[in-house]
Amino acid sequence: YPPAMNVLESGMYKNVNLDVAPSAQPSGLDLPLNDISTLRFFFNLGVHQSRVVLHSQKMAKTAAESQPLHFIPAAPVVAPAARAVLNLQQQLQAIQASLQLQLQKQLQQAASAAAAQPQPTINLSS
Repeated sequence: YPPAMNVLESGMYKNVNLDVAPSAQPSGLDLPLNDISTLRFFFNLGVHQSRVVLHSQKMAKTAAESQPLHFIPAAPVVAPAARAVLNLQQQLQAIQASLQLQLQKQLQQAASAAAAQPQPTINLSS
């Protein structure tokens, strides 16, 4: 369960110094030790935030574990698809070659038919 208390809305922290700098010393001697309200506020805020983060991590882990695993075979699915594309490319190339041959034959037949027809003669002597 998420933490029940929101530390930012608590009335007991009315005198908190929000301008205090973050602690930089490992010993903590730079903490506002003379201002217990500010010290308690930021301590409780850290505890609250840590619990919220921990709770959200647990919820994410629970949600991930409850999801069913789906097996997706990558290689067997890709290989037939790749073979099908290659097969289609080969078929297309064969069709293009066949059409090219048919076109050449038709052009040759048209040229032969045109050569076999008698050419009209023009009589210039009149």
